[in-house]
Amino acid sequence: MQVIGMHIGSSFAQVNVRDTDQSISSPNLTASALFYLPRQNLKTALPRFLAELPFPASQIGQAQITSRFLERLFEFRLGGSTAQLVTAGFESWPFLNSSASKPGWIHPAKSLPIASQELSFPIDERTEAGGKISKNLDVETLLPIVEKLKATSIKRVCVHFLHATKNPQNQDRAAQFLKDQGFEVFLPPEAKESEGSRWRKSTLEASFAGTFEELRQDIEQGLQSLLTPEKILFHDGKKFVPATQLNRVSSLFGEDELLVQKSSQWVLDLGLESWRLLQTKAREQWQSPWGPVALEKPWRRDLRWQPTLAFEKNELNELVPGKKSEGYEPGPLSFGRGQKFLVFDLLSEQLKFFPGLKEQMPDTAEGRRTAALTALARDTQSKDGPSLQKKLMEQMAREISAEVKTWTEGKPVHLTGIFAPLLKKDLQSQLSLTEGAP
Repeated sequence: MQVIGMHIGSSFAQVNVRDTDQSISSPNLTASALFYLPRQNLKTALPRFLAELPFPASQIGQAQITSRFLERLFEFRLGGSTAQLVTAGFESWPFLNSSASKPGWIHPAKSLPIASQELSFPIDERTEAGGKISKNLDVETLLPIVEKLKATSIKRVCVHFLHATKNPQNQDRAAQFLKDQGFEVFLPPEAKESEGSRWRKSTLEASFAGTFEELRQDIEQGLQSLLTPEKILFHDGKKFVPATQLNRVSSLFGEDELLVQKSSQWVLDLGLESWRLLQTKAREQWQSPWGPVALEKPWRRDLRWQPTLAFEKNELNELVPGKKSEGYEPGPLSFGRGQKFLVFDLLSEQLKFFPGLKEQMPDTAEGRRTAALTALARDTQSKDGPSLQKKLMEQMAREISAEVKTWTEGKPVHLTGIFAPLLKKDLQSQLSLTEGAP
C-alpha cells in the first residue's frame, strides 16, 4: 500500500509517498513534493501532485499528517473568539489574562494574552478542594451570557471551574447546557497538573479550532478524489488519529514524537523551518509562551541559529544571527521578496535546484542576494562576498556544534533535515554524527 506522509509547517508543506509493502522498517519513497503555502493552497496543490504521480493514485490507501501550522497563531490574539466561564473570583487570574513572555535582549517582548478579559465570565458556583460542592450551579444564570455570546457570534466556550477534577458535577451541567444552546464546548484535561496548566491547554485548544478546521478542509478537499476523511490521519503527539479525535495542542509535537521514536539517541534536526535538538529518551512538560501547559512532549531545544534569522552586527562589528525570526513571509532575499539577508540566503545556492524551492527562487533574486552579501562584506571589512560567506559558514558550524555538545556531552548525534546534507561536512569534524535518517 502507498501512504502519503505530510508535514505542514508555518510556511511549507512537505509531502512524501512511501510504499509500505516494501519494508516495514524502511518503506520505499516513491514520490515527494514541497509546497510554499503563501503561494500554493493545499486544496489545489495536492490534486496536481496526485495527477503527476509515477503510479496510479488509487494505490494510495492512507494519509498521515504531522503539523506545526498552528504555531502561526502564537503572535496573534488567541482568545479573541473564545469565551470562558470561570468560577467567580478567579476570572482575572493572571495565568490566563497576562501577556506571553518571550526572552529578548535586556527586556522581554510581550505578545497578546492567551484569553480575552472581556470574554471571561464569573460563574456563581463552587466545588471545594476535596470535591464537596458548596455552591450548586444554577444553569438559568447562564442565559444572559448565552444571549451575549450569540449576539457577538462567539461559538466556542471553555468551562473552567475550580476543582472540577475532584467533582465535575457543576462543570458537566454547564457544558451540557452550552452544547444544547449550540456552542462548541472545551473542558480542561483530566491531568494531575495545576489548574493553570490545565486551563491553558483547553483555552489553546479552543483558540486553535477555527484555524485547524480551515486547514483540515483544505487537505480533505485536496485529497477527496482519493481518500475519505476517515483515512486522513493527524498525529496527536502519541499516534495518528482521525481529525475528529485530534488534540490540536498536542499535535504541535507530532513530528518531534516521530523523530524520537525512530532513533535511539540524540537527534539534530536541521529542518526547513526550524533547527532543533531532540533527546529521544527524555520528556518534559510544555513551557509555552504563556506558561506551563498540561502536556507531556519529547525534550526539545531550539538552536540559537535558525534558517530565518537575519544577520546583524554586534558591538564588535561582527555579523551574527539576530534574535527574532523573520519567517518565510515575505521570505529571504533568495525568494525575491524579502529585504534582509537571512541564514537561509547563506545556503540558498545549494538549495536552488531543490524541487519545490527552486520555483520560489527566481534568477533575478540571485543578483539581490549577491549584492547584499557584498555590501555586508564591505560593511564588516571582509575581503569580498565569497570570503564572508565561507567565514559565516564556518562560524555557524562551530557555534551549532558547541551548542549541541553542551547538551549531549559529546554523545553521538543523528543528523536529519533538509539542511543536513549541506552542513554535514562542516559539522562532522566537530560532532560524532551517525549515518542515515531517523
